[in-house]
Amino acid sequence: MKNFHPPPAIKMLLLLIVLLSAAFWAPNPPYIEDAVTRSAASGFGIHIPPGRIVFEPFLGPLLFFLRADQALLVYLFLAFWSMVAFLAGRMLHEKRTRSRWSDAIRTGFAQGVLWLPVILILFVATMLFILFSPLPSNTITHNDPDVVLVNFHSHTYNSHDGVISPWRLIDWHERNGFDAFFLTEHNHHTITLELAQQQIDSLLPPAPLLLVGQEYSGSNHLLLLGLIRPFNSKDYSDQAAIDTAHAHGGAAVLAHWFAPGKRTRPLMHYVTAGVDGFEIANQAEGIYYPGRYMQQLHTVAREQSLLLIGSVDYHGYGPACFAWNALHIPGWRTRSRSDQSEAIMDLLRSRDQSRLQVLLYRDRERIASGLEWLSPFITVLDYFRSLNLWQMLSWLLWFVVLRLSLYFAPRIPDQLRLRYQTRDILAIAGAGAATITLLFGLWMLAQTPLLLDENRVFMEYGAWLTALGTILFFYCINLLRKLKKMQLF
Repeated sequence: MKNFHPPPAIKMLLLLIVLLSAAFWAPNPPYIEDAVTRSAASGFGIHIPPGRIVFEPFLGPLLFFLRADQALLVYLFLAFWSMVAFLAGRMLHEKRTRSRWSDAIRTGFAQGVLWLPVILILFVATMLFILFSPLPSNTITHNDPDVVLVNFHSHTYNSHDGVISPWRLIDWHERNGFDAFFLTEHNHHTITLELAQQQIDSLLPPAPLLLVGQEYSGSNHLLLLGLIRPFNSKDYSDQAAIDTAHAHGGAAVLAHWFAPGKRTRPLMHYVTAGVDGFEIANQAEGIYYPGRYMQQLHTVAREQSLLLIGSVDYHGYGPACFAWNALHIPGWRTRSRSDQSEAIMDLLRSRDQSRLQVLLYRDRERIASGLEWLSPFITVLDYFRSLNLWQMLSWLLWFVVLRLSLYFAPRIPDQLRLRYQTRDILAIAGAGAATITLLFGLWMLAQTPLLLDENRVFMEYGAWLTALGTILFFYCINLLRKLKKMQLF
């Protein structure tokens, strides 16, 4: 018994059981939070799509990482730690055949570095899949017919930083439970007026209701909501932008002032200029920034009778939504389109916070400042803590399926198994990921002539992805060709 070593399958099963046990001993199921009171919002729940439960081990972790407050930062640290783990694994592998640790570390590191570009492109392709595939994400639920879910902040590819068409933007809002949303392109809204008219003319889906807005860029960004006539705000002062929105019968909301680097003017500058409220949550900026700035927003809004709202600030990245505004509008579903629009604008103009709840999807605690480098490990633990019984059973079922597939693997002809070893599979996967990246980059470049000159994302991202995919495709092919000679594994 002293030399007994459990089989790898047993080790994996034990690790899986330990992680799943976190859901029993330290559960943290997702819920909907009222961002103003910081407590669970009564009457709202979460729907987990059956498709996600069935494929939980494959989709669940991806979607959970995507919902992180700073998703890109967490993902970058995950890629970093994966590379570190790969290098450590190569060194340990070399130690099996070498007596000295120094030789194992030197050789393992040199060999492992050759594979880091392959790991990089696998992460890039996975990130593209997460961001641009309609994955079955969890959504908000409620049973109150007088509750209207609204997003005050969104963009299409008609903004310089948007990557989604108006038609897909409508579909995204519908999938995430919205009854209405404001399209707020940067510094213009003529096209938005045309889209709203197309919805009236039944050339676009009738729901969710598309409302006209604009994100004005001054000393800070302002959401100008409920616009009815075109105007170019590019050279306006903050005061002129707010006054023009009010002259249109609209409202002006200060956007993401709480985010780092956004506080170029004191908050009272915008209050004096006449804003109707502030964003206190913004999905694109990391949802929520607690601290003295957030407290200042709450205090000033209460003293000046201003609104507090939340926004998705959606630009086309990712299927998941984790910020909503619940407006209480009696008889919403029996009203005409124009009455629905006016009811929303009336609530904004009256600054009636009692009829507006800022709702956030919560499934983890914010990672403490200074511990971001540990975020992948904390996120993995939080993910398993968030699972329900059906999701845990999905993990166990897929483990059994994997074990059965490995059990029958020895029955595959030896020549075929020897031809495709781990190193070959990794190189082939890298070449496939590079191909996906290359094709996506070419697709983005192909869209550039069809877009406004103002959009820069498609050209910049398309060029980078095309170059990266091309270089790493040939790198992976070259690795695959030389593997037998190099004898890396």
